[in-house]
Amino acid sequence: MQIAGMVDWEFTYAAPVEFSYAPPWWLLIENPKLWPNGIDDWEKIVYAALNGLAFDAIYWEKIDPFFFEAAQRPETAWKERLSLLGEKDIEEMEKLVVRKLEEMKTRILKWDPDEYTVEAIAKAAEVDGAQ
Repeated sequence: MQIAGMVDWEFTYAAPVEFSYAPPWWLLIENPKLWPNGIDDWEKIVYAALNGLAFDAIYWEKIDPFFFEAAQRPETAWKERLSLLGEKDIEEMEKLVVRKLEEMKTRILKWDPDEYTVEAIAKAAEVDGAQ
């Protein structure tokens, strides 16, 4: 018998794609119950990452203070971070703001149509043509 390879099943995991950002507790290095703040910190960060509408609030409240010195006031923390940007970054940011303000006036939605969209548009045109 000739062995061509070996799989250590302890470190393999197959699951639905929805679990990609939230692995089961048994796959983590230690049980979340043993973390200093329990599973609460992890739960909020994952929620923020998966739900864009909540990201900003949770970022400034939880994530930013973890990596940077805590801000004087969480509402104005972003102003304190501006000093971390270079001259070129600030110029690019200003250009982006101007562009986004212009786009806001027209509110044009742009996307690359997929097969389903093209099909739906064709069917809608047929229905309109039949009436």
